[in-house]
Amino acid sequence: MKRKAISFYSKFHCIGSKCPSNCCQNWVIRIDDETHKHMMREAFPKNLKYRIFTVNEAGGFHHIRTIAGKCPYLRAGLCSFQWNHRMDLMPQICQVYPRRVVSYGSEAEISLELSCIHAAELFLETEGRLTYEEVEDDTIIMWEQGNQDPSFLTFLQESRERMLDYLWEDSHGSLVERQEALYDYVLSIHRFIVRDQIENAAQVKCKPRDKGAGETFFYPISFLNQILLQDVSFAESSKKNPTLHHLIDLYIKHAGKLYEDEAEEVFKIWYQEMITAYPKLEDTYLKYFSYVLQQIYTESYEDYHVLRKMLEALWFVDVWKLLDTVSYQVEGKAQNKTKELDPGNQSDSLVDEELSDSYSTNWADTSEEAKRLAAVERGFRHRLRLHDIFLERARQEILS
Repeated sequence: MKRKAISFYSKFHCIGSKCPSNCCQNWVIRIDDETHKHMMREAFPKNLKYRIFTVNEAGGFHHIRTIAGKCPYLRAGLCSFQWNHRMDLMPQICQVYPRRVVSYGSEAEISLELSCIHAAELFLETEGRLTYEEVEDDTIIMWEQGNQDPSFLTFLQESRERMLDYLWEDSHGSLVERQEALYDYVLSIHRFIVRDQIENAAQVKCKPRDKGAGETFFYPISFLNQILLQDVSFAESSKKNPTLHHLIDLYIKHAGKLYEDEAEEVFKIWYQEMITAYPKLEDTYLKYFSYVLQQIYTESYEDYHVLRKMLEALWFVDVWKLLDTVSYQVEGKAQNKTKELDPGNQSDSLVDEELSDSYSTNWADTSEEAKRLAAVERGFRHRLRLHDIFLERARQEILS
């Protein structure tokens, strides 16, 4: 099988106990059937089996029951199975993560999950457009796209490159203007695909919209606000994803009280302040959008739903931008010793003194940005039920 890996893939090596957010805690650690059989054959005490192995009734799969949120096999920041050279007892997802291997029949694409902070750091440190390069790699394939339509796969790969070529052309306007053009492009080919007219879809070109109002986010702030305040489990995130919990807490305190009709303008000004202070962030968000498209767009090979993948990619970028914008207003500006509020000439400051005083590192450091990105990836990309809620909202409010 031909395998292609994303261009910074070879730089990744697990840093083990040095990792600031160990992946052996606060996750549902699924046990694949083969590994579960190996575990059951081991001479574990009966009561230990009962305590550690359980079945997720909703998903119908075995997983490791965590203790205080941590895998019971975690020792000094490393897996006991690794220490004891018993990789046959280590669940496949633990062996593979954060590597992401997706097969499409005779070929596979390998990338890295940015919910891993170290992978997120490598992504942020790698400049420019990323590419897939052929590699020799034997990482376990965790996701197989079940389809036997190689011509459609070729179409998807060519379509993806066409979008990335357009996205990375500076003359095509702001990030949102480029996103709007790519959304329109995918919407057009989606309409041909559902009518089984792939040959017509292949003729569609990316082209800019007529100049609009110059939006800062692709989705309306009111739409993103509903998801953050109504659909994300804020209480649950306090233990499972403390960085995301902190970011949403900032959002609730400092942006959740904005009126709908003023939120768009306020966020436009806040975002511009952040980009003025840290101009490279706009390029970072563009690179992230590009990377997400590289990862998920061809996954529509199985269900032909290219529009869903585009809607999700746009959503992930907007959520990160939104939470970064509020974080900058509260913490980034505090570090820059700017205590002034915002746009609306209000008298009270956005800066939360207790939070900003305890926030000692540089807000724009790669390590800090990686924590925020990894938290968003973990809280949104890895919450598949949240995807369904998002898509239902998008059908009602965006596509209608």
